[in-house]
Amino acid sequence: MNILFLLYDRTEANSFYRSGGIATDLARQTGHKITVERWNEYEVQWQTLLQYDVLFLQRAFTDKALGVLRYAKSLGLKVWVDYDDNLLNVSPENKNFVFYSKQETKKTIMQIIVEADAVSVTTLSLKQNLEYLRKDIWVIPNALNDQIKRTLKSREKTVFWRGTDSHIYNLMSHGEQINDLIENNPDYKFLFMGYYPWFLHAKKEYTDAQDIVLYFEKIQELAPTVVHVPINTDAFNSCRSPIAFIEASLAGAVCVCPHWWDIQGALKYKNAQEYHDNIQSVIKGEVDIEKYSNMAWEYVQDCLMLSKVNQKRKLLLESL
Repeated sequence: MNILFLLYDRTEANSFYRSGGIATDLARQTGHKITVERWNEYEVQWQTLLQYDVLFLQRAFTDKALGVLRYAKSLGLKVWVDYDDNLLNVSPENKNFVFYSKQETKKTIMQIIVEADAVSVTTLSLKQNLEYLRKDIWVIPNALNDQIKRTLKSREKTVFWRGTDSHIYNLMSHGEQINDLIENNPDYKFLFMGYYPWFLHAKKEYTDAQDIVLYFEKIQELAPTVVHVPINTDAFNSCRSPIAFIEASLAGAVCVCPHWWDIQGALKYKNAQEYHDNIQSVIKGEVDIEKYSNMAWEYVQDCLMLSKVNQKRKLLLESL
């Protein structure tokens, strides 16, 4: 079987976890040939598409994507689309809210989901949010590529957060708690990667985002005690996947995360105060860091390694 992956960016984290980064292992497991191309570098027409049996579209959301889906199906290809976020319920604070909130955008995404031969998503919550469109949605979680090596170091007094400006409101909604933690734990470094939260008045440190493979090395080198995930509860955030937990477990840190993440080995919170108290408990030494680190890493190895998760993608391809 020949498979074409069409994606928007080869180097972004989403591609690493959902498309280009999973293709090599999937090809090894299935024996299929997988070609990875970017939308703006690939000429979609019958002569290029006829050499493939399956077309994979990552995060398809445009009229162009819908047109390509229909064109490919008219040539006899099976079309598989994949979503990592709830694009039909984007939060108002998201910089892309205006675009995704347009009725024509929503209609296009819904039509893509309905017309695709297979749809996969990252979480059960996201599947449940889309089941009014179709029932046969595959839940395929994000996973750690087996080729990423893990090297544990002694814990540093660092509380680590990583993200983009799409998390501004998430940080702001927990701003009082973060400021309090920073001010009452001066011997700890609170490091933010990828976005500088200027609205937090307490002293903090910042570092730029990096290529994801270099980031895996960096977070292990930093050896943080805590990786925290402040998230406001809404229809978009409740569908987010626990990538931060995977990365925290790789680094040997305790992950403080929302209660709806279906994982083991993390400290979960239901409100901002519990979020604060969980982080403070780790800092005070009231949490067995090694125990949680081992539990989290064992869970990742059992359930969230790419070689195992790709077996679900293998079954999906067999269904086509």
